[in-house]
Amino acid sequence: MRVIIYTENMKFGGMDTFIVNLTKYWPDKNDEFFVVCNHSHPGITFLSENLPVGVNLIKHKIPVNWNFLSIYINYLPILLKKFFRKLFRYSLIPYQLYAISSIFKKYKGDVLLTVNGSYPGGETCRLASIVWRSTSNGVSIHNFHNYAEEERGILSPLERFIDQKLLKVTDHIVSVSDYCSSTMNKRKAFKSVKSIKTIPNGIELLKHNDQINFRDVYKIPKNKNILLMVSTFEERKGHEFALDALRIALNHRDDLHLLLVGSATKKEIERVQKLISDRSLSEDVTITGKIENVANSMSGADLVIIPSQDYESFALTAVEAMLNKLPIVATNIGGIPETMGENGQCGFLVDPNDPSKLSEKISYVIDNSELSNKMGANGLSRASNKFDPKKMANEYYKLTRTKS
Repeated sequence: MRVIIYTENMKFGGMDTFIVNLTKYWPDKNDEFFVVCNHSHPGITFLSENLPVGVNLIKHKIPVNWNFLSIYINYLPILLKKFFRKLFRYSLIPYQLYAISSIFKKYKGDVLLTVNGSYPGGETCRLASIVWRSTSNGVSIHNFHNYAEEERGILSPLERFIDQKLLKVTDHIVSVSDYCSSTMNKRKAFKSVKSIKTIPNGIELLKHNDQINFRDVYKIPKNKNILLMVSTFEERKGHEFALDALRIALNHRDDLHLLLVGSATKKEIERVQKLISDRSLSEDVTITGKIENVANSMSGADLVIIPSQDYESFALTAVEAMLNKLPIVATNIGGIPETMGENGQCGFLVDPNDPSKLSEKISYVIDNSELSNKMGANGLSRASNKFDPKKMANEYYKLTRTKS
């Protein structure tokens, strides 16, 4: 059986890990995979290096947005800018449908799995699910990894029409958490849909053959406890919140050092550097940039923090921390509680508006080694059972053999 995995992504992250683990642990080794992705995706190198041998990576050049026109509309008021960007984006649809259809006809798949970010997320992901039915009678699965956005503005009817077409031709809609599934109620076409299936992402048990030593590489003194934050540098990830909490903690102790790991644009790095400087934390924080396979090195930290301020669908970092037997302190946002389980089991959940609580729980875990070890053991047990990549792959495999 030929399985086409179609994705559109403008950031490297959890979706790439998902695709790698899904293909690696797929139960039927006779199935053939074609991963179709926009050539501009920052995770292309990761996919090229980590997809199992025999998985075909197809990099297409279908335009996915009109960003190149930004210089011509930047002078407009923000609402008009948003309107024209959406209008330009929708004007690409006829060509995108044709180009995606050509790819499907060329590779003649039996199953389509569309891997999307938020919903609607990548426009071509929805279009891929829609156009699939004109090229194949095979099973179609539409997966999304993040929350759903509400339809707004005068283009809402077009959004609703696309949603309705998607629902009509797709056999299975799958999300990575119950939280994600619940947000689909924001979309009018989905309000009556009761069959969104939740399949948690499976994360591979870690092999430490490429582990780096944080303390040695980043010259962190031995008397400092390493707090680790792994995320993109988007504002919603909560770097400012984390820095505020660190500043509070350092008012009464001097044994903490924060590592900020993750990919970022130059502008995002500059924003966080200013936040660090404004709080006089330059000696207490290190920005490492992106570290390949950072999960393999997590055990070198003492505590993982996830200070997200807005939506968080699944919290891949939490699972990676649990697999490394590390305690976690995270904000009570989106799908994070669903991933971590009961508060206090694998770590603590705190109010995203109260940096003093984050600071308090960080100190509490650092000062209680017995509790830290217990949380680490609980995390490993939970992650190994609930987020097993073999279980995940088997669930998707069953769907490929079932039409709605």
